[in-house]
Amino acid sequence: MLATTRKRRATVTRRELTLDRTDNEFRTMIHNLLSVSQRLQANRRSHARMLGMSGVQYTVLTAIAHLQGTEGVSVNAVARHLHLSPSFVTMEAAKMVALRVIDKAQDSADKRRVQLTVSQRGWDLLDNILPIQRPVNDALFEGLSREDFVAFCRIIAMIADNAERASALLELLKHSRPGTAGSVERKYRKSTAKLDRHSQSPTATTRGVGGR
Repeated sequence: MLATTRKRRATVTRRELTLDRTDNEFRTMIHNLLSVSQRLQANRRSHARMLGMSGVQYTVLTAIAHLQGTEGVSVNAVARHLHLSPSFVTMEAAKMVALRVIDKAQDSADKRRVQLTVSQRGWDLLDNILPIQRPVNDALFEGLSREDFVAFCRIIAMIADNAERASALLELLKHSRPGTAGSVERKYRKSTAKLDRHSQSPTATTRGVGGR
């Protein structure tokens, strides 16, 4: 039998994440998230193939259907919703117009912007996969109560925002000098805290609404 005395070091430091003074539950949670992510990606690819488009295009299509309301939705709003760059959404939207699954029109209030809507063909395609999509989604979240679902939605939205910050921090730490990781992290947290306060100010809120 192979034995070792080397003890695994925790991969987190926050006390909220170290139950029983270990990161065992955290690691299990991460591995479960990775498993769920892989299955969600596989489901998305399957749905997309049935519609004759890429997985990303399928996600953009469902986001537009979700957000468009009665007047359409801007590229920036779709990008924010999906945590993607506006330039990437613009590029994919052009391909989707060519596929005739979405329509693009000038914003009546601002001619510099465009509004995206799902075309009739796009709606027909989305309706065609509902008999498969609905039972799969129901099975995925089977066992959750309404209260569980509301809590899960709140938590996953928080993690999605945190994931963007964590990715930015990762890039900073990768290029920092050895032994300076702690200092880099403190400076990063201080700068993001300032951004949070600015984004919550009345001026920032007004600008955000105007830019949609």
